[in-house]
Amino acid sequence: MNRFRANPPRGGVYYGQVSTLIRFLPVFGLTVLLACSETAPKPSTAETAPAAAPASSDVNAQVDAAVRKHLSRRSDLDMTAMDMTVRDVQVAGDEADATVGFQVKGSPESAMSMQYHLIKQGGEWVVQPKPPADHGAAPPPAQQGLPPGHPPSGGEAPPAQKLPPGHPPVAQ
Repeated sequence: MNRFRANPPRGGVYYGQVSTLIRFLPVFGLTVLLACSETAPKPSTAETAPAAAPASSDVNAQVDAAVRKHLSRRSDLDMTAMDMTVRDVQVAGDEADATVGFQVKGSPESAMSMQYHLIKQGGEWVVQPKPPADHGAAPPPAQQGLPPGHPPSGGEAPPAQKLPPGHPPVAQ
């Protein structure tokens, strides 16, 4: 006699218990689900409302608007051809330093970053103008030690040159 038949007998105690369990299991599960859903506290609208955005994203949006306003005053920039992204903002009271990325639309290899210093005035961020760039360069040294016959390196006019015969005069 083969104990592992494809069609087990339908009679017997075990089959009756399993059959009853299978029939009542969905009913039991549904009853438990309904009971739990009625006793569980319903969330209030405050709990289901989306959480407030972090303050940093609000500051980033304000800085983005301030930089765009600042750049809109420049006639030499076409901001419609560029993507601008505020990458980082460091706030210290009413002052902020922002790193802003620029990229020509459709050209990822043309990316660059700029630093902006902002001050909060009247409740909104305003980009501060950059000081003139002297790049920390020292003034040119005085004309000492130039080799003989070397033209002057300052703002002086060069000495009159002797021109070949028939050459038109040179305006200075």
